[in-house]
Order: sequence, then structure tokens, then C-alpha cells
Amino acid sequence: MLCYDEHSTILFDAHKKGEHSFFSLARHRERDHCVGICMAGTVCLTFDFDALSLWINRRQTSPASLSRGEFGAVAVPRILHLLNMYRIQSTWFIPGHTIETYRSHCEQVVEAGHEIGLHGYLHENVG
Repeated sequence: MLCYDEHSTILFDAHKKGEHSFFSLARHRERDHCVGICMAGTVCLTFDFDALSLWINRRQTSPASLSRGEFGAVAVPRILHLLNMYRIQSTWFIPGHTIETYRSHCEQVVEAGHEIGLHGYLHENVG
């Protein structure tokens, strides 16, 4: 039987080639033989690019707290590169403060074709 890693590799390879969600799986060797239909699942992939807004809203504006928020800006290009490599679309929830503070990063998200969802201005708790 095919193991999880082999199924995952086949799914990613099919996705990169733009193939359909259904495809046959077969392994021809003297060992176990597996032929079946594998259905690629649907996943909604989202990112919260809160940056500094979360900490400002919570009134945690010490250098230590704010420095944690700045790591989001470091991650954006890395995440976009990974998503582009696998041709994966996603939704990004970005507060208005983050859009104003990290405009070029947010423009990269839009230029890459991802959906943007407003996340308040300072990550307000609406509940």
C-alpha cells in the first residue's frame, strides 16, 4: 500500500501540473499493489497579517511586544514565495493599520492574486 508521504507527493505533483483532483494511484513492484482513486481535498488557506496592530490594540506597546509584530513583515515574502511555488491561492486578513504601515508587503499579496479581507483597523474585538 502507498504510505501517506507517497500520496502527498502524488497530490502535490498533480497540483503543480494542473491536473484534476481525481487520479489513479498505482505501484507496480513485487511488493504490495495499490490501485485506487484519490481525491484531492479542498482547503481554505488563510493568513492573518496583523503585524503591530494586534499589540497596539491591546495597549502592549513595549519594544518587546512590538518586535513580535514586526516578524509578520519578514514572513510575508517567504509565504508568498511558497504559495507561488505550489500555485496556491489564499485569503489574507489584514488590518487597516498594517496596510498603512506595510503597504509594499500588502501590495505584493494583491499582485500575487490573493484575496484580501479587512481585519478591522487595529484588530478590534467586535464580539
